[in-house]
Amino acid sequence: MSPTNLSRVLWLDALSCAVIFVLGVFASGPVGALLGLPPTVVTAGGWICLAAGAMLAFLAIRPVKWLLALAVVGNVG
Repeated sequence: MSPTNLSRVLWLDALSCAVIFVLGVFASGPVGALLGLPPTVVTAGGWICLAAGAMLAFLAIRPVKWLLALAVVGNVG
């Protein structure tokens, strides 16, 4: 994968994490009801996605091999 494509994919992944953060933190009740999860679990997942999105945005700007490997493992999980 070329560096330009990798950067685009990482930015899109960071954007999706940001969307999940917003939904998880600001709409935890409806999202939790939809998924059958307690709102606290949905909120915690949103905050985790915020941290993951920040890491992905950093990697889009400055790729570091071991962090890229961590991002791949996280996405597979």
